[in-house]
Amino acid sequence: MPMPRELLDLLQPGDLLLSGGPNFFSEVTQLATGSRFGHVMVVLRDGHLIQATDIALTPPEDDEGVVVLSYEDLHERSSRLSGIRAVRPNSIDIGRLCRTADHLVEHSPTYPSVGAIVLGFCCAAARLVAGLPPSIKGHIVRYQFRLIADGPTRMHCAEFAFRLYAAAGVRVELDAPVLADVIDHSLRHRPELLELRLRRRRAASGEWPNPLPQAAAYGVHGSVTTFLARLDPGIARDHAGLVLPVDFERSPDVRSGLRRHPSAARLAPQSGGVSSSRSASTGSVK
Repeated sequence: MPMPRELLDLLQPGDLLLSGGPNFFSEVTQLATGSRFGHVMVVLRDGHLIQATDIALTPPEDDEGVVVLSYEDLHERSSRLSGIRAVRPNSIDIGRLCRTADHLVEHSPTYPSVGAIVLGFCCAAARLVAGLPPSIKGHIVRYQFRLIADGPTRMHCAEFAFRLYAAAGVRVELDAPVLADVIDHSLRHRPELLELRLRRRRAASGEWPNPLPQAAAYGVHGSVTTFLARLDPGIARDHAGLVLPVDFERSPDVRSGLRRHPSAARLAPQSGGVSSSRSASTGSVK
């Protein structure tokens, strides 16, 4: 059944939408994480939403990415969703959120399908890896971090929402995230969120940190090339790429309303990230 239009009228800019489906990767994410939700979207102004998606799930990196859809699009697609939930932040810089969103629609490359496949595999193996001896688990976690995290140049749906909220001065605490061990590793080595720069991206000038190369072809060769490129130690990485839709669902901030980061008022106009540290007692990102 389609989402009732009167519910769409209740949405406000900055709202977070968690949904089940509507594509293959979302369904795999739900299965791997044991959640009702496998996709997230953020509401913008004037009856539009924004999301990062890869509908085709093909090895080349030239389809989908960060895109805007209208309420009408959501209403039509909602009949294919297995569930939807809306959450409203308590306080958010809507102007900053919309400016960042506009920039990313124009300048953000699409998230690599190979990265999506690796992310799904690591989610499915998370419990197994957690039970391994510390020395073995440490090696696996380091490689998982290098394979999954690729900085702010390419973003899957939950990573995109996490970074977009950070840019708008909102923090999201993570309570027992699926990839907790990998997040712990990342925060020990890179506690700061990488910035989403609000100026035109020019790869030649190095304004964005070490973007991954595009997969050049379909098939095994293109996939292997992209996979190996993700292991490059020179890529600037952080923990945002490890956040999943289920982590938003479990977040105490989502259950009680997202909160404005106390340092948001001090963020410079060109600064897109907020400093992050993981609490040992609560297991949260602040």
